[in-house]
Amino acid sequence: MFDETDGVVDAWYMTFKSVIDEYLPVKQKRVKREVQPKLFTSDISREIKERDKLLNKAHKSQLESDWSVFKQAKNEVTNLIRNTKQAYFKDKFFKYKNNNRKLWNLTECLSKNDQEKQFGIKNLTKMMKISADKNTTAEILNNFFIDQP
Repeated sequence: MFDETDGVVDAWYMTFKSVIDEYLPVKQKRVKREVQPKLFTSDISREIKERDKLLNKAHKSQLESDWSVFKQAKNEVTNLIRNTKQAYFKDKFFKYKNNNRKLWNLTECLSKNDQEKQFGIKNLTKMMKISADKNTTAEILNNFFIDQP
């Protein structure tokens, strides 16, 4: 039936893939963070759940009216998150305008995610322990802050 080994492997792969797709379909799940940001309110959570329900309804019915309701809810959630972030950071910037350390921490949290921040700080700490003199320490710090995105 097959002249080459590649044909046998391709036929087996296609059969295997069709069985997997039929009995073990890929499902997408949303994974929430263990600790939500301070600005993440119960209103945002409720609106996200409602938006997701509307998405499921639109997928099941495939009606244009359901899709338009979902799109409107999606835009409302996006605007709610955007406005909440904006209000949160405006309030914090105003509150910390005379406290440089807190202001710097606030801007730092805007620019990086937690994993990148932890890796950079651990790497810097390790390099600082190795350096012996002040010039080397200054050069390490200079390079570290220059390389930050």
